[in-house]
Amino acid sequence: MARENNLGVYYAAHRGFFDNESNWPENSVNAFKRAVENGYGIELDVQLTKDGIPIVFHDCSLKRMCGVDKYVWDVNFDDIRKLKLAGSNEIIPTFEEVLSAVDGNTPLIVEIKGEKDVIKTTKKACKLLDEFYGPVDENGNVDSENNRVSGRFGYCVESFNPLAVWWYKRNRPNVIRGQLSTDYKLDEGKTSPAYYLLTYLAFNIFTRPDFVAYNVRYATRLWFRIYRKLTGAFTVAWTVKSEKEYEKIKKLFDVIIFDTYVPLGKGK
Repeated sequence: MARENNLGVYYAAHRGFFDNESNWPENSVNAFKRAVENGYGIELDVQLTKDGIPIVFHDCSLKRMCGVDKYVWDVNFDDIRKLKLAGSNEIIPTFEEVLSAVDGNTPLIVEIKGEKDVIKTTKKACKLLDEFYGPVDENGNVDSENNRVSGRFGYCVESFNPLAVWWYKRNRPNVIRGQLSTDYKLDEGKTSPAYYLLTYLAFNIFTRPDFVAYNVRYATRLWFRIYRKLTGAFTVAWTVKSEKEYEKIKKLFDVIIFDTYVPLGKGK
């Protein structure tokens, strides 16, 4: 990692410490508060509504979580606000509401969704992060005397889209930034040259991320082990779903993003 890791904790709760059969579904304010209460960091997803409001929601489509067969970017915020998450009483929160609820009391891994208007999404997310967290020093840590949060932890950003990582490199070079990736052929059946380059992190030459967040299902492959050894890259695992899976990949990663199980410990 180019600068000191400011994630602060070893485990980060994927989309909050959620349970979609409860009243703390994924990417809900309740799930984020529950992560804070249990001492976990948080990974969350930011994208824009049709009218440009940054919300915290993972899928491109609203169907799985809300039963509406439309893309997020085709629906205005007022209509999204009427929807409930996974049959609970929870609504889709704005990014601003989540930042206010977390209040700096645990580290955030903020994923910029790159499927639509990635630069616009990046800029709007950055504006809110600037407002809530204030200046960031040369180590990527928050200047606690000049921000709105009451807590002591900072944040980092990540994206599957290298354009978002590149934007942060140029415009907020002191903010810790990461490149998300997977084996696109095995994971999604995508075989174009661009996805081949993304699989093997070729764009990192230009974007210079501080960490790599990689799909744990493909992280045991020889090329990833060699990449990590040769580059000394700081690595983040997504997404560990059992203690058995954790034991298999724990030596390959510095931070663990988890869901659907409760980790046995909170450190290495």
